Amino acid sequence: MQLQEIISEAYSQQTQLQGSKKGRKGARVGKKEVYVTKVRSLRYRLKIAKDRKEITNTEFWDLYKKIGGNTVRNIAHLRMLIDEKTAKRKAQK
Repeated sequence: MQLQEIISEAYSQQTQLQGSKKGRKGARVGKKEVYVTKVRSLRYRLKIAKDRKEITNTEFWDLYKKIGGNTVRNIAHLRMLIDEKTAKRKAQK
């Protein structure tokens, strides 16, 4: 009986509580998976901007390459870059 109590006590100390997380953030969601998700969402937003004729074809491909090169941080940054491109184009006219 005493041995069983010692074993059960040792086992309960090793196990984690329900809902706890062990390991780094990257152990649950990998860096590549995060990158691929981000790139897909940014490319989708860029496509919408092109379809709405907010940007030209050359501007689209310039921003597309920046997204692929991980230069664009997030959707807000992409929106800012699109606005800069359109402002520059309108200033030249």
